[in-house]
Amino acid sequence: MMREILIAPQGRDAIEVGGFTAEDGKRFVMISFDRDGEERVIVSFEPQLFIDFAGHLGNVAKAAQGGNLWG
Repeated sequence: MMREILIAPQGRDAIEVGGFTAEDGKRFVMISFDRDGEERVIVSFEPQLFIDFAGHLGNVAKAAQGGNLWG
C-alpha cells in the first residue's frame, strides 16, 4: 500500500544525495531526507532512473519558476 508523504525539508543538510555500490556490485544513487519526528527516509534509484528523474525535476523546476506549474 502506498501512502502520501509530505516532504518539507529545512536547512542546508535537510536533503543529502550520494552513491553506493551494493554487495552484488550493482550501483545506486541515494537520496535521504529528514521528516519531523520520524526516522530519516532513504530512497534508492538505479542510476538511469535517477538521471531520468533528475531531468524531470529540472523540467518541473522550470515550470514552477515561470509560473506554468499551477495552470
